[in-house]
Amino acid sequence: MSALRNIIWLTLTSISVILGSCLVMDNQDLIFFKIFDFESRLLPKGLWLLISFCLGCLITMILTSTVMIAQKFKLNNVKKQLAKFESAAKNKESKL
Repeated sequence: MSALRNIIWLTLTSISVILGSCLVMDNQDLIFFKIFDFESRLLPKGLWLLISFCLGCLITMILTSTVMIAQKFKLNNVKKQLAKFESAAKNKESKL
Protein backbone atom coordinates (compact mmCIF):
# COMPACT_ATOMS: atom_id res chain seq x y z
CA MET A 1 0.00 0.00 0.00
CA SER A 2 2.83 2.35 0.84
CA ALA A 3 4.59 1.65 -2.45
CA LEU A 4 1.40 2.34 -4.39
CA ARG A 5 0.91 5.61 -2.52
CA ASN A 6 4.50 6.63 -3.32
CA ILE A 7 4.06 5.77 -7.00
CA ILE A 8 0.84 7.81 -7.20
CA TRP A 9 2.50 10.72 -5.39
CA LEU A 10 5.51 10.60 -7.71
CA THR A 11 3.28 10.46 -10.79
CA LEU A 12 1.14 13.39 -9.69
CA THR A 13 4.20 15.42 -8.75
CA SER A 14 5.84 14.74 -12.10
CA ILE A 15 2.69 15.70 -14.00
CA SER A 16 2.37 18.89 -11.94
CA VAL A 17 5.99 19.87 -12.61
CA ILE A 18 5.63 19.23 -16.34
CA LEU A 19 2.38 21.20 -16.55
CA GLY A 20 3.84 24.01 -14.46
CA SER A 21 6.91 24.31 -16.65
CA CYS A 22 4.72 24.33 -19.79
CA LEU A 23 2.60 27.05 -18.19
CA VAL A 24 5.64 29.20 -17.48
CA MET A 25 7.12 28.68 -20.96
CA ASP A 26 3.84 29.44 -22.75
CA ASN A 27 3.08 32.66 -20.81
CA GLN A 28 6.12 34.88 -21.25
CA ASP A 29 4.29 38.25 -21.17
CA LEU A 30 5.84 40.47 -18.51
CA ILE A 31 3.41 41.82 -15.93
CA PHE A 32 3.67 43.28 -12.44
CA PHE A 33 1.53 42.83 -9.37
CA LYS A 34 0.17 45.95 -7.68
CA ILE A 35 -1.76 46.02 -4.43
CA PHE A 36 -2.29 49.26 -2.50
CA ASP A 37 1.02 51.10 -2.97
CA PHE A 38 3.15 47.98 -3.33
CA GLU A 39 4.36 47.27 -6.85
CA SER A 40 6.33 44.15 -7.67
CA ARG A 41 9.00 43.55 -10.28
CA LEU A 42 8.13 42.63 -13.83
CA LEU A 43 7.86 38.85 -14.05
CA PRO A 44 6.41 36.53 -16.69
CA LYS A 45 2.69 35.83 -16.37
CA GLY A 46 3.31 32.10 -16.12
CA LEU A 47 5.67 32.63 -13.20
CA TRP A 48 3.04 34.68 -11.37
CA LEU A 49 0.52 31.89 -11.96
CA LEU A 50 2.99 29.32 -10.69
CA ILE A 51 3.79 31.41 -7.59
CA SER A 52 0.10 31.89 -6.78
CA PHE A 53 -0.59 28.17 -7.27
CA CYS A 54 2.30 27.19 -4.98
CA LEU A 55 1.21 29.68 -2.31
CA GLY A 56 -2.33 28.32 -2.48
CA CYS A 57 -1.03 24.77 -2.07
CA LEU A 58 1.15 25.80 0.87
CA ILE A 59 -1.70 27.59 2.64
CA THR A 60 -4.00 24.62 2.07
CA MET A 61 -1.39 22.22 3.46
CA ILE A 62 -0.95 24.37 6.57
CA LEU A 63 -4.69 24.63 7.18
CA THR A 64 -5.35 20.94 6.66
CA SER A 65 -2.40 19.91 8.82
CA THR A 66 -3.79 21.90 11.76
CA VAL A 67 -7.14 20.14 11.33
CA MET A 68 -5.39 16.77 11.11
CA ILE A 69 -3.43 17.46 14.30
CA ALA A 70 -6.63 18.39 16.13
CA GLN A 71 -8.29 15.21 14.88
CA LYS A 72 -5.33 13.11 16.08
CA PHE A 73 -5.64 14.60 19.57
CA LYS A 74 -9.36 13.79 19.59
CA LEU A 75 -8.65 10.25 18.38
CA ASN A 76 -6.07 9.72 21.13
CA ASN A 77 -8.55 10.94 23.75
CA VAL A 78 -11.23 8.58 22.44
CA LYS A 79 -8.74 5.68 22.44
CA LYS A 80 -7.88 6.43 26.08
CA GLN A 81 -11.56 6.51 27.00
CA LEU A 82 -12.14 3.24 25.15
CA ALA A 83 -9.26 1.58 26.99
CA LYS A 84 -10.68 2.86 30.29
CA PHE A 85 -14.15 1.51 29.48
CA GLU A 86 -12.74 -1.83 28.36
CA SER A 87 -10.75 -2.22 31.57
CA ALA A 88 -13.82 -1.26 33.61
CA ALA A 89 -15.89 -3.82 31.70
CA LYS A 90 -13.27 -6.53 32.31
CA ASN A 91 -13.19 -5.69 36.03
CA LYS A 92 -16.97 -5.81 36.20
CA GLU A 93 -17.02 -9.09 34.26
CA SER A 94 -14.40 -10.67 36.54
CA LYS A 95 -16.43 -9.74 39.64
CA LEU A 96 -19.42 -11.65 38.32
